[in-house]
This record gives sequence, structure tokens and C-alpha cells, in this order.
Amino acid sequence: MNIKMSLIGTLAIVLLASASFSTAAGSEMKEALNNGAQQLTADAIAERVTGKTVTYRLADEREVLVHYGADNAASGRMVDADWSDTGYYGITNGDRICISWSESDKGRLRCFSVLLVNVVKKFMPDGSFAMDAVKFEDGNTL
Repeated sequence: MNIKMSLIGTLAIVLLASASFSTAAGSEMKEALNNGAQQLTADAIAERVTGKTVTYRLADEREVLVHYGADNAASGRMVDADWSDTGYYGITNGDRICISWSESDKGRLRCFSVLLVNVVKKFMPDGSFAMDAVKFEDGNTL
């Protein structure tokens, strides 16, 4: 994994890190872990997303497609809606993935913990459910 991928531990992109477990008490993430979910490691996250386009289903049932480039560039678009953006992502040593959209986030990183619960699920730092990864495709299919 290259330096950009690890981002020195300060940049995180996908789900919660172990330090967040205390704030996630009683959360959906904690409940999933208690029911046998597996938190993915940084290497496992990278293996699942790098160079792929992932379709996510949000809690409100909308779908978002995100391409994770090998160079840490990200591009995304909402299915059947008027949103698209580009930005960057990184995977932390703390087993989280973080993303920053150029227009939407203006440099601020959104970080998530990633769990495998029959499907891959992302959780917010407070342990609340964010989205399901419902499809992984090689390359940029946007």
C-alpha cells in the first residue's frame, strides 16, 4: 500500500476506528459487531475498493456510485439525481476509509468504518448506519 493510501493515519475515509467504539455504545455499528459482523482492516478495504466503482445504497434508498482510483482520486454520482463530484480518498492505518468531495466537502474529510455484515456496510463515526455497498465493479463504470 503506498503512502497516499495510508495518509499518515490522520485521513480516514470509510467506517469507524477502534477509538470510536466508546462513542458508539448502543449504536448500530456496536450492535452489528455484537452480532458477528467483521470490521475490515485497511488492507481489506483497499482490496475491495481500489480501482473499482462501488454502488452504495443510502439509508433513504438512494444510490450513489463512487469510483476509487488507484491514485487516490475519487469520482461519484447519484443515480437518478443531479449530483456528481470529484475528490480524493484515503485509507487509514486505523482501518477507516475517508473521502473528500471537491464541491460538497471543500477539503473536509468524511471518514467511515467498514464492516462485513452479509454485505459491506459503512458506519458514521458515531456508530450510526451510513450505507450498504451493494455492487463492486472493476474499473471506472461512471
